[in-house]
Amino acid sequence: MGKKRDLSIFDAIEELDTQDRQADRKRRKETGAEKKRAVEVQSQTKIYNHLLESRILLQRAINNVNSISNNSGDDGSSSKQQQDDTTSSFRGSCNDLIEKLLRARNQLSGNRKIDDADRYEDLLTSSSTTNLSNSLQVEYDEHKEDWKKVLNRRHKNLKLHSGVTAKSQFRVMDSSFWEQVDATTEYEKIRNNKNGVLFDDSKVYQQLLKDFVANSTNGTGANGSTESTHSTTKYNNNNNNNRNNKDVDRRASKGRKLRYKEIPKLVNFTFPLSRPNTSNLNQDEYFQSLFGGAGVSK
Repeated sequence: MGKKRDLSIFDAIEELDTQDRQADRKRRKETGAEKKRAVEVQSQTKIYNHLLESRILLQRAINNVNSISNNSGDDGSSSKQQQDDTTSSFRGSCNDLIEKLLRARNQLSGNRKIDDADRYEDLLTSSSTTNLSNSLQVEYDEHKEDWKKVLNRRHKNLKLHSGVTAKSQFRVMDSSFWEQVDATTEYEKIRNNKNGVLFDDSKVYQQLLKDFVANSTNGTGANGSTESTHSTTKYNNNNNNNRNNKDVDRRASKGRKLRYKEIPKLVNFTFPLSRPNTSNLNQDEYFQSLFGGAGVSK
């Protein structure tokens, strides 16, 4: 009996040790995974902060270059030579920065087709503005196809929309991430082009005219028929049952009242306005190709 008890005790102790070792391995595995995730998040935050800092510094440098270019010609030849040296220094710094950003983007995307270390340097220094813009645009289009796949997949995994509500009311959210980006950029292009024909709201006024005619027409006139009177009456009854027009009273001076009815289709309605751009920054190929490709301002 004593030996069996001793064996059972040792077995229990060994089982407890095994459970402790398994729990310890599990904790270390979870801790390692958490550390990796923390390092990844920290690295992403640092990258974002550095990119934002680079964008601010680059914009500041471009503003300085533009201010120097605008103020040139007021002083003598010595000051003009100094301004030219400062401008060339700024442009050289911008070339170095855009070269590093392009190489970093190329490495992050996993594109190993470009192995020549002097390609970007030669492209930025010796090429003309048109060739530089075209080259950067081609490279941007190549990377954009990969970005589309990644962003659309991540957006789909978020599961921001589900059920009947997404199909009936939030159709914009049903579209892919890149489709929403294209819609936003297309609106910006329209706003920059200032084409008034594209902001055509004639359908709204056509519908208002139909409602006005349907509500105001009655069959008592000489040209009114029984069929039109019946359809108009039915239409008015349906509208009265389905829509609740609010009678709004507004107090005016001397105890008077302003009474009017709200038209639901005109509540909170406004025209699209083109806001003037108050920025003094003249964008060039450096700033345009930083985060959004090498677009040519129109």
